[in-house]
Amino acid sequence: MKEIGLFPAGENETYFYANPAPRAHLAAVPRLEILNDATGEVAEALAYRQDFVEYTGYHLRQSIEQEGAIVGLAVGPDPGEGTPFNLRRLDLGGKIMLVRAADFARLAGVEGKMAGVLIVHDDPGFLQRRYLFPPMVLTYHYYFGMPMMVVTPQVADQLLATAGSSLAQLDALAQDLAPGQFALTGPGTRARLVLPLAPENPDEKYESVIGFIPGTGALMGEQEKGEVFGEDAIKGLDTNVPPSSPPYPPL
Repeated sequence: MKEIGLFPAGENETYFYANPAPRAHLAAVPRLEILNDATGEVAEALAYRQDFVEYTGYHLRQSIEQEGAIVGLAVGPDPGEGTPFNLRRLDLGGKIMLVRAADFARLAGVEGKMAGVLIVHDDPGFLQRRYLFPPMVLTYHYYFGMPMMVVTPQVADQLLATAGSSLAQLDALAQDLAPGQFALTGPGTRARLVLPLAPENPDEKYESVIGFIPGTGALMGEQEKGEVFGEDAIKGLDTNVPPSSPPYPPL
């Protein structure tokens, strides 16, 4: 930094500035359970990192447990530039939406009344990678008060079969939709999603790297004077990236 002409603008005359950045951390193994529709008891507990894994591309502030009926979502072609997909007109209240990863990435958001989201990812290696939840300071990540998990295509077909559908049928349904349209399967079996989280740690921080290019001014000594940059005399460089974080989950 010094070699390229930047002066330190961080703490204690350094180039570093620490910001509080608490993030969600798992307190125990997440659970995805298929329930008996008649009794509400667990009919099958799916295997963590074999059948499913938590989705971490959003903010969570506390442990959460939800259950609801599985419904598959088919998404039509893009409606046009600048027109996001919006789920609010769909009846998703109390339901767990199952959607392909590529389609989930096209959505403007999720409906807050849903019980949860299951994202179908075709790469089996995704379940073996460890992704962290984003720090709360990074506000471009969304907060949704619901559990969201990534599942394999095999699990997706197992769940969709209880709704009289399959991934292949969901894909065929999507091909028949007009731009901007959605379609839902009928409700299938009930499932339970559990994400146990540890309390937030306010001591977690991330480091900004920040410096400035000196301008000219009456209070500056001859040594500190530099090239004149007009109104942009002070310039900062802020990485805004926690240095030890793995990348957030690509979908």
